[in-house]
Amino acid sequence: MGKFLTEDQALEMIRAWDGFGELEKKSKVKNVSVKPLSIDDQGFLSIVYDVVVNFEDSSKFVVIIKTPSLNRFNEELKADVTDKDKDGIMFQCHNHECEVYTLLSSIDAPMAKLYACKTISSADKNGYLVMESFIGKANIMGISYHTNAGQCLNLARKLGKLRAEAEKLDLDKLKHLNAGFIQENDFVAGLIKPNIQFMLEYDYNTFKPLVDRLEKYGNSKFYEYCLMTKAHDLGVASFFHSDLHGGNLMFKLNPDGSVSNELAALIDFQSAIYGNALCDLSRFTGVTVDVDVRRSIEDDLIDAYYSTYLQYSKNPNPNFTKAVCRELYDLGVILQAVDWQMIFGIFASKPTGKNDFHNEALKARMALKARLCMEDGIRLIEKYAFDKLQNKLGNLTL
Repeated sequence: MGKFLTEDQALEMIRAWDGFGELEKKSKVKNVSVKPLSIDDQGFLSIVYDVVVNFEDSSKFVVIIKTPSLNRFNEELKADVTDKDKDGIMFQCHNHECEVYTLLSSIDAPMAKLYACKTISSADKNGYLVMESFIGKANIMGISYHTNAGQCLNLARKLGKLRAEAEKLDLDKLKHLNAGFIQENDFVAGLIKPNIQFMLEYDYNTFKPLVDRLEKYGNSKFYEYCLMTKAHDLGVASFFHSDLHGGNLMFKLNPDGSVSNELAALIDFQSAIYGNALCDLSRFTGVTVDVDVRRSIEDDLIDAYYSTYLQYSKNPNPNFTKAVCRELYDLGVILQAVDWQMIFGIFASKPTGKNDFHNEALKARMALKARLCMEDGIRLIEKYAFDKLQNKLGNLTL
């Protein structure tokens, strides 16, 4: 496909949607514009494009096209991963996302409409997803965005409803989502050690004691326990996104262009699985939300999530009590504490401020989020006596 998508390639992908033929019957295509949207024109495992089809009658059809790519992955992520393994991760993530969008299209899920998709293989890497566009209608909530309590509470309600909606899905198809879990999380865990240095270089005295407590949890066995094992053991596994930081969701814009409290869609389902769905809420609050906001509303978030689930579920799972809901959320907070050892290095090493003073402020704000989340994670590790999990977690040395 080349490094970037051409106009002809984009039009061919859009024509894979049956409904586009009806549009072409009304008017001929005049031209197509293609604009990369990802940071530096490249995402870590994909490139996202804003594509506009202009018709001769002056009407337009606007979509997002997402194609798999390792360009930025190769340039920026510091991980000991072979080319074969990187291809495997890219194949897994793209094909998985195609599977998830297709699966969720049968329920009322907060996601963009899927028009067409194509999976990839070693023989044909020209895969894609063609989706509804929210450009000019909604904003992502990046790591530097100041998220408010209302947005958090509305997200909690949407996730509670999604949990209820997911009960309508075929159980075997949900379980199949976990097929690539081990490969992907071995990769994620492998990113922690090479990124810890950035945290220690920023503030050694503050972060060294926290890293000493948390670094040993950065392995795939622990990820599996928090994301999957515990929820399955309790009989409360559910569909979830699994990487729901602010860059993977969008809130609607008000008429004046400001960001509202209303969720538009979750995006980037490359790692969605069947397990501890409360990790979605803790991922968002632990990474994106300022810690003073997070700590002030966590009880309210659990209430909002749980009550909304009960409201929409036709047959609520009796094992999913409010206490279980809180425990699963807490496991997610612990996971975010571990993840900050990786996240700080990835984002703080290349801040996106307008000048050096702005970058300094962004790093300081990120460091505060990291420190307090790591402290919360250690407190919860002690609360749930994780030192007793040695046998269950296998290779975890405690």
